[in-house]
Amino acid sequence: MCINPDTDYLENLDAEIIRALADIYVSMHVIDLEADVQRTIKNKRQVAELLVRDTAVSKQMKIVMQNVCVDEFVEPMLSFTDIKTVAERIGKSLCISQEFEGKNEGWCRANFIVLSRNDKGLANKVLFTVEPIEEIKQRELELRTLSEMDALTRIANRRGGERQIAEMLQSGKPGMFCILDIDNFKDFNDKYGHQVGDEVLIKVAQCLKKTLRGEDCPMRLGGDEFAFYAVGIANENNARDCIQRIMNSIDEVRIANIDEKISISAGAVFSPAIETMTFDHLYNKADKKLYESKKQGGTCFEIIWGDI
Repeated sequence: MCINPDTDYLENLDAEIIRALADIYVSMHVIDLEADVQRTIKNKRQVAELLVRDTAVSKQMKIVMQNVCVDEFVEPMLSFTDIKTVAERIGKSLCISQEFEGKNEGWCRANFIVLSRNDKGLANKVLFTVEPIEEIKQRELELRTLSEMDALTRIANRRGGERQIAEMLQSGKPGMFCILDIDNFKDFNDKYGHQVGDEVLIKVAQCLKKTLRGEDCPMRLGGDEFAFYAVGIANENNARDCIQRIMNSIDEVRIANIDEKISISAGAVFSPAIETMTFDHLYNKADKKLYESKKQGGTCFEIIWGDI
């Protein structure tokens, strides 16, 4: 017995699937990679206005990407949407994806999804889709911010501060890296309890945030150790002024029912504008200078100048 498929049912089912997918994506196109042609299923008006009738899809992709992507993503997306290399890049996979930031849509994810393959096993027909992921990116940013923030002091923790400073160094931004240590911090905990000790840590962090500029990076390394990277500090006078302002701010802090004043010791190092500079190198150099400051009894700072 021969069973004929219900073609009407299958066509209706295909249409339902397409409509469901269209709710997810802002753009959908079936692309024949070998013929270099495409059939539009869904498109944004701004994109549709860029398309030239009867033009090869490879050329249309270039026009669209050059117009919809923010500048830093134009080249990566031109490479990703190169129709001539899609089949090779997909290989045996079912899909390849690339995230980018659009001028109008914000963060998006572009996908090439395999629909069929030729006799050699290479993808010859794909579904090209673009989906908005702005909300996903925002959640990722929020989660990263929480994971890189010190819960007590509300400034960057070591992980977050190290990442930010590493990015500044890779960008070739000169500046000063400084490690701060609270003098005799153990006494605050032993004499007044950990609640007072926590308040001391919070006050020091607040002084750093208040004294440093928005582009600088204050961080809590852990325990009673803090650090910061001050962008653009390029001479000894500016460095001394910066550290002294922080020390003066901390010197003005008062905690209720506590006689002791808070003081710090610091070790600092200047970072020239070279991309090969690393966080670990600056940390080790500044830490040695901090040790020299502590040997002098605290409430002082040491700075390395010259070749580091």
